Amino acid sequence: METARLCIQLKPETYKRILGFAEKRHVSAEKYVEQRLEEDYEEDGLAYPIEELIEEERQALRDMRDGKLPEYDNLEEAFKSLGI
Repeated sequence: METARLCIQLKPETYKRILGFAEKRHVSAEKYVEQRLEEDYEEDGLAYPIEELIEEERQALRDMRDGKLPEYDNLEEAFKSLGI
């Protein structure tokens, strides 16, 4: 699996806090953040392999192009179809 890198700018106090937590785990700040994200996703039941998400996106784009996706006149109908 290919790893994607994102660049963000943190406030100095936030970065120092992350460094402190990372040192306690004896890992780099980057590795600490990766571990925390994985833990959070697993706890929420939101952990998905990136390949699966990419394929779902591609399928949705194909369906949209082929006119297979439902169309709604307003947001209320769309949310209702999603059970929201």
